[in-house]
Amino acid sequence: MVGYMEFAFLLERAEVLKNFPRTGWLQRGIPISECETVAEHTYEVMSIIIAIAMVMRTRLSNEKMLLMGAIHDWPEGITSDIPRNYADKIGRGLKGKIELDIMSDLSSKAEVQYLGKLFEEYLARETQESIVVKAADVLATLRVARQYSKRGYDVADLIDGCERELEEAIPRINDKALQLLLRSLGGVEKRQAP
Repeated sequence: MVGYMEFAFLLERAEVLKNFPRTGWLQRGIPISECETVAEHTYEVMSIIIAIAMVMRTRLSNEKMLLMGAIHDWPEGITSDIPRNYADKIGRGLKGKIELDIMSDLSSKAEVQYLGKLFEEYLARETQESIVVKAADVLATLRVARQYSKRGYDVADLIDGCERELEEAIPRINDKALQLLLRSLGGVEKRQAP
């Protein structure tokens, strides 16, 4: 049985995400007072996953998707938010390894190793649940980027990157209706090959 003290440690790491602005927004000139926090991003991801679960009634594990969505940025409670351009420089593999090490350590200290395994599954992107959660993660960023763009901020590079990433993830989802829903939510149409 997990005790309060063990789990409190994990919750403290997650709690700081309420105060961490997403670095990519700051780098594009969005004032800290208007900047989405990592926790707000996680809430958006969770809302998208709930919408998918309610609309689709798929054979996927809603519990697994919700837990993955909730914890997908927990390592940032240690590393802070690592922007895409920096992750690209150090390599996504190294970033993932660091985050996996952190999440494994956090879940081990809290005696909830299952969360560490779920995080590992999320990073591997080999299960349908992990692919859907990643699509929800990208979709959440895309939706906020479009809001910032409408307010006059130059986030075109993030919009373009998220659209491409979403278009790459969607075909890996087996459920055609779910593919259509994600395209609709993301406002992306299937691009034809040149």
